Amino acid sequence: MGQSSLPITTLLSVVRLIPWATITVTLIIIVACANGTLHHVPSDAQLDRWGTGLSALGDGRIWTIITTNFLIDHPVAIISTVILSIVATGSCELFFGTKRAIFAWFAGAWLPLLLAMLLLIPAHIWQLQSTIDRLMAPEVGSSTATWCCAGAVVGVPPLVHSWRRVVGSGSLLFLLAIVAYRPDYGSLEHLSTFIAGMAFYYVWRDRPTRIGVLTRERGARLLSIVCGVVFLIELVLTGLWWAPFALLPISIALILISLFVPGSVDRPLAILVLLGGILANLFEPNPATILAVAAVLWLTLYRGRWTLPEQPTVDVRHSR
Repeated sequence: MGQSSLPITTLLSVVRLIPWATITVTLIIIVACANGTLHHVPSDAQLDRWGTGLSALGDGRIWTIITTNFLIDHPVAIISTVILSIVATGSCELFFGTKRAIFAWFAGAWLPLLLAMLLLIPAHIWQLQSTIDRLMAPEVGSSTATWCCAGAVVGVPPLVHSWRRVVGSGSLLFLLAIVAYRPDYGSLEHLSTFIAGMAFYYVWRDRPTRIGVLTRERGARLLSIVCGVVFLIELVLTGLWWAPFALLPISIALILISLFVPGSVDRPLAILVLLGGILANLFEPNPATILAVAAVLWLTLYRGRWTLPEQPTVDVRHSR
């Protein structure tokens, strides 16, 4: 069988259409490995130098509006960062193009700064010093950026149809639940950027889209690779003791099968992802891991109108 028939060829063609999602995930993982935040939270020195906030901008550290999104705030956050970046930012790129995805990504990073400036006014009036300190503190993480991209993809739930209404409603209820459970500025940031992203959908929805290159099989293979990477990361997070090492062969098998085994691989991918997902959540429970596993199971096991098409509707060679 020739090299051109291998799945990796088509998958790389799809990945080339989501360069921003790929670059951001790669940089975030490299930074986390380099500065040790895969094992501990960022130090005060790292937050002061690379995190952004009103105090950082007031002191002239303008570069932090860029660097803040490539530093995670907690080791476990790398899991949701990888998954949401590929799913949300990657989808935004396929739907609206890389330039608009970058705009939404940075809008999600910078809108919380504007919100913090607005909230400072009532905080000063009511003399809420603890709130002022929280709004001025430097922060890190790309979660608000990816949630803005997600909002741009789904739109406002009552005004859209099909899967957008389901995904948008679920995401909105999830973020509202976080605000109700933990009513702090961080949860408000995520909700506000998701809502802001919804507005972008109505500005961009008539633009040419490249989402047609993503078939059910390609989506299943790409998300299986993401799951494999996430399982490897969880192996590192759990400290490399003997029990989680069962994730290592599962991760390697997922990546190799997705890249190099042609034909129908739905069943082996579904079995491996389900097994790896159960183990991963036993060692390090994470909602994003559950989401990624569920997405792969949906793509590999379900056939019907609520899934991706079996054949591409856009030629990957002419969709850049």
